[in-house]
Amino acid sequence: TQAPLSASMVLHFDGETNLKDTHQLKGAIQAMQLMMPDTTYHPVDLEVEAVMNPDTIFADAKAGDLVLKVSSGQGLERLMSQFKELGNELNRQVSQYELKQDTLRELLPKLDFYLHTGKNNPLCNYMRTMGFRYDGLHLDLDTDPEKGLNGKAFLHTLSTGGILLDTIQVDIFQDQKGGNLQGRVRNGPKNKVVVFEANMKMNLTPTGAMASLPFHDANGKKGMDIGLRADHLLNGFQLHFTPLEQIIAYRTFTLNEGNFIRLTNDKRIEAKMDLITDDGTGLKLYSTPNNEALQDLSLSVNHFNLGELAKVIPYMPNITGFLHGDVHYVQSDSLTHAISTDLGVKEMTYNGAAMGNVGANVVYLPNSDGTHFVDGIITHNGNEIVLLNGMYYQEEEEGKINASAQVQRLPLSLANAFIPDGMAEMKGYIVGEMEMNGAITAPLLTGLVATDSMHLESAPYNIHLRFPNDTIKVQESIIDLNRIEAYSLGENPLTLDGTIDCRNLEEIALQMNVRAQNYKLIDAPKTKSAVAYGKAFVDLNGFLRGTLNNLTMRGKLNVLGNTNLTYVLKDSPLTVEDQLSDLVTFMDFSDTTNVQTNVSKQEFIDMQIALTIEQAAQVHCLLSESGSDYINLEGGGDLNMTYSSDNGINVTGTYTMNEGEMKYTLPVIPLKTFTIRSVNQLIVRKIGNNSHNISFLNLVADNAYPLTPSIVLQEELLRNLHR
Repeated sequence: TQAPLSASMVLHFDGETNLKDTHQLKGAIQAMQLMMPDTTYHPVDLEVEAVMNPDTIFADAKAGDLVLKVSSGQGLERLMSQFKELGNELNRQVSQYELKQDTLRELLPKLDFYLHTGKNNPLCNYMRTMGFRYDGLHLDLDTDPEKGLNGKAFLHTLSTGGILLDTIQVDIFQDQKGGNLQGRVRNGPKNKVVVFEANMKMNLTPTGAMASLPFHDANGKKGMDIGLRADHLLNGFQLHFTPLEQIIAYRTFTLNEGNFIRLTNDKRIEAKMDLITDDGTGLKLYSTPNNEALQDLSLSVNHFNLGELAKVIPYMPNITGFLHGDVHYVQSDSLTHAISTDLGVKEMTYNGAAMGNVGANVVYLPNSDGTHFVDGIITHNGNEIVLLNGMYYQEEEEGKINASAQVQRLPLSLANAFIPDGMAEMKGYIVGEMEMNGAITAPLLTGLVATDSMHLESAPYNIHLRFPNDTIKVQESIIDLNRIEAYSLGENPLTLDGTIDCRNLEEIALQMNVRAQNYKLIDAPKTKSAVAYGKAFVDLNGFLRGTLNNLTMRGKLNVLGNTNLTYVLKDSPLTVEDQLSDLVTFMDFSDTTNVQTNVSKQEFIDMQIALTIEQAAQVHCLLSESGSDYINLEGGGDLNMTYSSDNGINVTGTYTMNEGEMKYTLPVIPLKTFTIRSVNQLIVRKIGNNSHNISFLNLVADNAYPLTPSIVLQEELLRNLHR
């Protein structure tokens, strides 16, 4: 095979049987090894004990911190017979639209089931391969003809990647009124994502069940409290919301007294539900008699606050705005259906970025032959920006798609909502046409996209890029950049040339060259929000090759001599008292004790940049927003910056200072200014990353580091700066 597997283990089993109805087994699997070409696994030991006779069933299994126990005072034959009898009675009651819980309880067998696991066991390992992680799982369930069904279960610290839930708890019990279920999902105050508590209380009734669903936020405020009753009727299944006042998204809604949603036996939906607040916000779901259709169902939404709704639905995207519109479903006959929507969101924001008024008008037509047709229009502030139409069908048991889209002045500002932390914003428009064809698992795109007045701006970094109007060609999901130019504040462009291969969305491939000559990247005065200001001129020549998961970057960056740039550490003001010792370290050339080991990262990026700083270039770093602590340097040199998955970021080379100045507070000396005389040479051995949000430099200077005569520091003090 492509990945051969070999295994070794120690087995020990003892057993007895009469080959009829009495069996006993006890054994263990120990010292297991599963060997693959590049990995060897050592599963935990497994111990098993099982006993089965005419009046007893017992099983006990242990593996790591997993414990499983099953026991019954009845034999297997009697146990299976009772389960069969219970199932027949339940089916009979359901067919007669009733639920006699006492009768069902008397048919329950005597059975105990117990499962407890931590994080070191085969079940947890398997769940981890499926993308689920948890710290603890517990399940204890008992059935008894006198006491009924009782049990409890909990799951601690469940993680599914983007979702983290601290506690999931379920209690099942049966009292004189019948069966009950209580559930709770809770994230405590220490949860860094979202804090909430959601509960569910449900009890069985003679014809169905009743449930209530309260939700409390991090402040203990009730954001949702929904109650409903479900009944199995002669002609189908019906939901009724009760009481008539329900809390949804912190607001009290009033329901019509005779509200219902009914699914009939002939698979039709009938409804009459009005959910209204005092200011007109609401939702209506209703069915309309129609002689020309089997079903005519409508949903209307008016001024529904999505921001309030997002607060009571954990992990819902940060969307605000007011939802309004209609959804209409019509079934003309048993084979013909149609769904039309006209929905919009007024004053929509996503992640705090304004998106304006966004709407969608879509018609969906599924046909009896298995084809599905869609036509749609997307609007922005009342203007049509995208026209969609297409079909989905099956061919040789494979899903196929054939669709087209026309883009009519799509505002690039809509993309700002997806740029993290507002670091940049886009302006301008794109227009074009695109076709999508092929297998649904790997469709191919072909078309043209044209830019109109496209700009990319970053206010914190004072970067302003202007893209001349251009047309980008896409052929079978390969994007041809064809020398796209980006102008900053000067007359020379930054040129991007190459292709982006999107045929495999899991392995998007880049073949891109980047060029710039005497490029004025920054030319801006100091502002309150600026992280970088001044002037920065660069030459750049580089390329990118590979996929986004396995990317190679090579290039040469020259910082030109007319650069005079200031960088402000806004979020992490530094002083010697807290972490300046990690920023600048003075030591002897021969001292090699400061070598740090970088933690290997799960990335596949190989970057090498040759960095040349011309002698006249000036760089200023403000260690605080006030500017009281700072480092000013003027000089130049040749540095080599590399990044790899195994070694992280490294910078080596030589930087020669013509002059400079440092001002900061030492623990033994008040705020002082240190003037660096020319010429001084800093040999940069390594730049690494620690747990902070910025890169810290470990600089090595020679022993004869000159300072102004007014301040004389002993070598001992210099050594003490290196902690």
